[in-house]
Amino acid sequence: MSGYTIKKFPAVRNLVSDVMWLSRKKSHISSYTRFIINDTRKSLKAYNDGRSEKISLLSYIISCYAESLVKFKDFNSFRKGKKIYVFDNVDVSVIIEREFEGSRIPMNYIIRAANKKTLIEINSELLTAKNSPLGQVIFNKNIKLYSLLPLFIRHRIISFIANRPKQACKYFGTTGVTAVHTILRRELWGQPVSPVTVALTLGSITRDNGNEFINITLTADHELVDGAEGARFVNYFGDLVESGYGLNQLLSELNFEKP
Repeated sequence: MSGYTIKKFPAVRNLVSDVMWLSRKKSHISSYTRFIINDTRKSLKAYNDGRSEKISLLSYIISCYAESLVKFKDFNSFRKGKKIYVFDNVDVSVIIEREFEGSRIPMNYIIRAANKKTLIEINSELLTAKNSPLGQVIFNKNIKLYSLLPLFIRHRIISFIANRPKQACKYFGTTGVTAVHTILRRELWGQPVSPVTVALTLGSITRDNGNEFINITLTADHELVDGAEGARFVNYFGDLVESGYGLNQLLSELNFEKP
């Protein structure tokens, strides 16, 4: 029989498989919305013009997202039995696609204490993660070793981590962000699967009646997050993004720097 090709499943993709397996244990609910980003993108363009290191829309939204999680602290948490561990630092896990052994693999990078970093610091950290050789800031030898272990051992390890909030924070971050808006040419909302309590997905950027929108999906563990409080979070987060939170100060500093 012909007409097909057999390829080896890359061991590194076991990381993805294990996170999917772990995430299925969460009681996920999702909400879908979109934010107007006309003024935000104009402000970013004004700041980025003439600069070699440009601030991305992703970095800006992560900055607003971290600020929102400071106000809604209970979203920045993990449950362990009858206890809920609420973390002060917002550690944002960002999925970055990198080339590894001939395959493009989504890899995890965690921006530690994003709520205490400036937009410029978040942006610089993301650029470093995207451009540094593998093994320096993303994907070390221990992760590669883990991916080669038998399934039952990997599941025991990742379950051990997930059931201990401090370890979960170390390896998963306290929240997650996935972004596909720079790739898409069609309208799309993402549907994240994540081991954290609240995760954000940035979908496509669309235009309608003279406005630019970015599609947003917020996924939460319903055991810890209720719909009404989730709606309040989306309102607050959306207001920050649409108002250009923090960008006016950046532009003011830029004008001050100009001779």
